[in-house]
Amino acid sequence: MTFNPNEVFAYTPEKLKSMTYREVKSIRDKSQERGLTKLCEWCQFEITRREPPPFEKHAPCIFDNEMAFSDFQKQICEKIIAFALELQKKFDFSEETANDYSKPKFSNFRAHKLLGTNNEPKSGGGTRDGSYKMDRYISWRFLDSIYSLTVLLPKDAPVSEAVYHVYAPQESIGENYKAVVNLRLKLDENDELGLVKGGAVYKTLNEAMDAFEKIMYEVAPRK
Repeated sequence: MTFNPNEVFAYTPEKLKSMTYREVKSIRDKSQERGLTKLCEWCQFEITRREPPPFEKHAPCIFDNEMAFSDFQKQICEKIIAFALELQKKFDFSEETANDYSKPKFSNFRAHKLLGTNNEPKSGGGTRDGSYKMDRYISWRFLDSIYSLTVLLPKDAPVSEAVYHVYAPQESIGENYKAVVNLRLKLDENDELGLVKGGAVYKTLNEAMDAFEKIMYEVAPRK
């Protein structure tokens, strides 16, 4: 599909819904290069509504597998960033507010920014200890709890085996709650993941994002 900047009016939100993920992504990238802010916003909104497309199966080949993983990680990170930026419009994740609520009750409290350096998803320790090829997440600390949306891909696993976790207190997760040792690789019975005690696993990134946002409506200060 050819992008024609002179026909921007043709790319309405309704039209974008009928296009493939890759077509919308291509239009988003090109509109960003040309400074077409509104069209870029429409495309980004449509991208965040969808799951990244499945990858075609390749014969065992390091180059092909690495390319598939690289593309997958890029798409996942883009969705997480867009999701986090939307959350920040609704909720007050500022360090000042978290400190005001939390420090009077927990003197050793240390606030967390939702996103990491350069507004990118944070990188978890799972990649450093070798248990995961991908460990990317957003997290927010409030009172004595950590709330996190995490995407994990076990080492040597195809991208189709990525898992989507939400970490939060049991009262926030509900009946699907599992202790963190039952969610993460390379954790023994008495091991912990910082302040994370447990959470839940979801089949898709969209399901995990919906669950995380629902919890934020319950616990996070609104703007």
